[in-house]
Order: sequence, then C-alpha cells, then structure tokens
Amino acid sequence: MLEEKAQKGEITEIREYHMENRVHFIVEIPNLEKLSDQQILKDFKLQTTMSTTNFVLFTKQGKIARYQSEMDIMKEFFKEREELYHMRKEFLLA
Repeated sequence: MLEEKAQKGEITEIREYHMENRVHFIVEIPNLEKLSDQQILKDFKLQTTMSTTNFVLFTKQGKIARYQSEMDIMKEFFKEREELYHMRKEFLLA
C-alpha cells in the first residue's frame, strides 16, 4: 500500500528499519500539515472498527462456548490465569 501511494506521489519517501521482532517505517508525506488527523487515519488504514457482538472461544476444557460480553470472558478465565501467574512467579523466584 505504501509503495502504491509513493508511485501516486502521495508519499515522498519510505524508510524501513525492520528487525526480526519489530516493524518500523518512517514515511514522509508532502503537505502533511494540510491533512487532518482523521484523514491520515483513513488514508493509511491506521484505525478500524471491530465487532464485539460475537464472542466465541474455547473453554479451558477445550469446548467451544459463546460469551455475551468481555466481562464474561474475564470471569471465566481469571482464576486459571491467576494460578498460572503464581506458578510462573514461583518458578522465576526459584
């Protein structure tokens, strides 16, 4: 997408500083001060909406379950995660 924008003249320079575990771009845009924040987010697809009406996950027993909200998911998995955090902490301290 960035290369296409560069060919159209919407971007003057693209510099890439990638590493094994991260992606880093520096993009120079002509007349950046004339663009609104919303326009930049839209043009570079930096923001999107996500539906939060269909929560279907595997339970700790490996069965598929539907949840009504993110709070229901947290209630389901908090105890198990808490136990795992304590086990990890004990392991690291040992």
